[in-house]
Amino acid sequence: MKFGLLKYDYTRNLGDQIQSIAANKFLPKVDCFIDRAELSNFYSDEIVKTILNAWYFHYEGTWPPSNSIDPLITSIHINLNDEKVINSFISDESLEYMKRHGPIGARDISTLNFLKDNNIPSYFSGCLTLTLDKNPSIKKQEYIVTVDVPKEVINFLKTKTNKKIYNVTQMAPLNMNKPNETRISLYNSKEKFILANSLLDLYQGASCVITNRLHVALPCLAFDTPVLLINNYTYDVDRFFGLNNLLRNTSLDEYISNYEIFDINNPPENKKDYLKLRNELMNQCKKFTGHVNNERKLFINHDNFYISLISKTSQNIDNCFRKNNLSYKKQINDIKSKNKKFIGKIK
Repeated sequence: MKFGLLKYDYTRNLGDQIQSIAANKFLPKVDCFIDRAELSNFYSDEIVKTILNAWYFHYEGTWPPSNSIDPLITSIHINLNDEKVINSFISDESLEYMKRHGPIGARDISTLNFLKDNNIPSYFSGCLTLTLDKNPSIKKQEYIVTVDVPKEVINFLKTKTNKKIYNVTQMAPLNMNKPNETRISLYNSKEKFILANSLLDLYQGASCVITNRLHVALPCLAFDTPVLLINNYTYDVDRFFGLNNLLRNTSLDEYISNYEIFDINNPPENKKDYLKLRNELMNQCKKFTGHVNNERKLFINHDNFYISLISKTSQNIDNCFRKNNLSYKKQINDIKSKNKKFIGKIK
């Protein structure tokens, strides 16, 4: 039996890699990487079991997947803001495929409602990142991490604490040496897995995290890192429905007017409501692959990039990273060369 893992060549959002890191927990091995944007074009001479947890967007080769894939379709979000995506999922071929491989696990309530409206057997699964395990080598430290939050939040927090606040982004940097119209991520699939896993370690080691990113907040639940979700999102809000209830979340204005919602010097413990979804997902994925382990063991046999970076740079890791991205790319390549067992398989 072969096993596949999703990769993402065409996106910069490291939340995608974080979802695959979660799925890898349930694979006894990774025989091949399958790009999410090429699911329907994938071919193998042997059927490949693959967990298809992802955010699904319009790309000609995306949906439905090829018959070379034996899928577990769970923790999916369908981008209902894109008519092309909707048309792709309600085509006769797609409806037949999902009914054949259902029931489908919807990551959010909006996706669940869409599936049910189209008579597709489905249920609310939550997100597979809730099943992430801690890296045992990472210890809690007295620093705070902010991820992709407005500057007003960072400036506000600096008036409330003497702790170091590290500001990061979950978007892989662009290659700034290219013209604007041709800029793409400076980092390839292999390197983005390293960056994503290093971010997870950064979140785990923090005393608390404040973010507007779903795949920062949900892993923090799994790591027992106190987290606050700033729900100032204005686009694609549907993907938060059903998940924001698991988290402490507030608007930017509400937080600034009422700091006691989340005191960063004495952050409140996270809610435990996610545990039911975590356990159900773990049981489902283990049943599908026959395997479960500490999924991050294939990612941690190298120097941690972000943990080492915070001891060398200013507190604004994001700015430092962008200004020195070619230098840091070399560091990533050095890490990659030490971890050929896993990273070497990604093509």
